[in-house]
Amino acid sequence: MISAKGGIQRVAIVGAGVMGTGIAELIAGCGLEVLLVARDRERALRARERIEAHVQRRAGRGALTAGERDALLARITASSDGAAAVRDADLVIEAVPEVVEVKRRVFEALDRALAPGAVLATTTSTIPISLLASATARPERVLGMHFFNPAPVVEGVEVVRGEATSDETLALGMAFARRLGRTPVVARDRTGFITSRLIHPYLNEAAHAVMDGNAPADVDAAMVHCLRMPMGPCALMDLIGIDVVLACLQSLRREYGERYAPAPVLEYMVDAGHLGRKSGRGFHVY
Repeated sequence: MISAKGGIQRVAIVGAGVMGTGIAELIAGCGLEVLLVARDRERALRARERIEAHVQRRAGRGALTAGERDALLARITASSDGAAAVRDADLVIEAVPEVVEVKRRVFEALDRALAPGAVLATTTSTIPISLLASATARPERVLGMHFFNPAPVVEGVEVVRGEATSDETLALGMAFARRLGRTPVVARDRTGFITSRLIHPYLNEAAHAVMDGNAPADVDAAMVHCLRMPMGPCALMDLIGIDVVLACLQSLRREYGERYAPAPVLEYMVDAGHLGRKSGRGFHVY
């Protein structure tokens, strides 16, 4: 069994979307080999291509040498072999869509495939860890590790302890976050934890401001230039994914009530496929 003292050596990421690929790049950049598991071969190839393109841009800006670029990419393996591919991992980080039923199915499959001492983490932004842990026979080895987009850049990780998470598992998660050069912040296991409960009302109000007739560019400019935010809320929603923002607000609404009711424009955008950067169009066009 791995321990906080011995540390985590073999890491797998299940889910090859924006968050999964970002976390894989972060981990590989810190010298660890990482397995990235996608739903099928085509998604695995696309995920690898996105990582290569991003790492190449970093090298082009001088943030990485050619040697560092090549070494980082060599530490990432993309697979479509499902839960069986991760059976030797010490830590698996789940990064599939923000849907309870989907995540629980993934956790059930991973629980069957992994060695008893392996740790299961989720990068969910809203779903209680205890709800996901109850899909496994190892709830004491489950915790939340909520990374933020873009994962290779944002310095914090929200570490969430479920009702059954052991002291050792929490220590492992904290030590792993620090090993990645991140600052771990411990949050209570309530829907939305700390960050999502605070950021989503702000983003939702920005969507309402757009519905009132304000241009997304003006909403962003107001917050960046007048209130010194690092990024405007419409641009941030495009980066996160409009579908992800909507799913988070829906989860928060179920737990805390109507103060989290999503702005209708978010539902219209998701229905139209305008999901932000990943689809080429959201509040802005890319």
